[in-house]
Amino acid sequence: MKKKSEEINKKLLFFLNKHLKKYNKKANVKMLNIPLYQEGIIDSFDFINIIVDIEKEFKIKIPVSKISPKTTMNNLKNEIK
Repeated sequence: MKKKSEEINKKLLFFLNKHLKKYNKKANVKMLNIPLYQEGIIDSFDFINIIVDIEKEFKIKIPVSKISPKTTMNNLKNEIK
């Protein structure tokens, strides 16, 4: 199970880096626990695009009720079965 979790973390960091690139920032594991939108690290478009990337990659639909400015990457990870 730990290996699957690490693989998911790698993919989440990949998606995050894809969107942080334009800000000349690089994602790290600590960022998975930070509410990136609320903290102003990403904008609302990046936030939605990251969610869409996750939904496509893992073939899931994240309920709107699970998404808020306080949502972290780890919160989204919890939606991946």
